[in-house]
Amino acid sequence: VLFEFKTKSDLVENLLDLDPQGRVIVSWSLNPEAVVQREEHKTAPLAARLHAAQRCRAAGYKIGLHFDPLLYFPGWEAEYEPFVAQVFRALAPTDVTYISMGSLRFAPTLKEVVRTRFPKSRLMTTELVPGEDGKMRYFRPLRTEMYTKMLSWIRRYTADTPLYLC
Repeated sequence: VLFEFKTKSDLVENLLDLDPQGRVIVSWSLNPEAVVQREEHKTAPLAARLHAAQRCRAAGYKIGLHFDPLLYFPGWEAEYEPFVAQVFRALAPTDVTYISMGSLRFAPTLKEVVRTRFPKSRLMTTELVPGEDGKMRYFRPLRTEMYTKMLSWIRRYTADTPLYLC
């Protein structure tokens, strides 16, 4: 059995004295710091997540990275490309067991909840369409463009780390 903890937190203290026995992955959902500040309320800053990942790796845990949800906004590339570099300055590719990517997706009923609770959010300013699974998503050509660019930026640092789409 392989167990994965997935988080946006930096609270890993309780894990550090345990023996993962090679069967526990601690993974982080990551976005550029500007996105974290704007959209990921009450979560740890990017640098704190990366430091937590370093601490878990040093304690013997496998590490997973989830570039998810990727968020589109005008000029997104200017934030995401240096963000990928920042991640791989903090974590050696050999420290990462796998990487995933996924773009924004959510149940249609969530749209009004986001607008009500987070009126300053940019999440609902881009056109979203229902996907085959009924979730709201960016148009496929936009998702494909984002995945292609992210993949090229990630592969500058690692050609070997397994990567999959969410």
